[in-house]
Amino acid sequence: MTPRLDLGLSGYWAYLLPRLQVGGSLNLEGRTSYAYLDSALTLPVTSWLFVEPFFGGAVHNGSLVSTWTLNGLGCPLLFHLGVGLGVPINQHWSVLGTFEHLSNGKTALNVDCGTNAPASGSNQGLNVVGVRAGYSF
Repeated sequence: MTPRLDLGLSGYWAYLLPRLQVGGSLNLEGRTSYAYLDSALTLPVTSWLFVEPFFGGAVHNGSLVSTWTLNGLGCPLLFHLGVGLGVPINQHWSVLGTFEHLSNGKTALNVDCGTNAPASGSNQGLNVVGVRAGYSF
């Protein structure tokens, strides 16, 4: 994760400056792998707990159309959003429990990415729950 921009804001206003985070998930079993770039806010709850909502985009190698075993993600570029609940270990390192969601936003935004995937009434996507180690520069 990148540092916040120094715009001279102080106090809680400084927490409203987003930071960039880059990451991904590699699947070695032939399923979907993806990489993402997000804008994230790190909001302290207490001195030992913070919340980190994030939103951005992702690129994946999964199926664009539904099969018996794979979700049809519809577009090669997806929305990526979620939230983490974290504990700082020291100035640079933290541990977070995370929930992230990847999808094309079809039902919410009526996105058509030109893949000629059959239209469906559902917004198939990927949901991931996990633990993440974070390093801030």
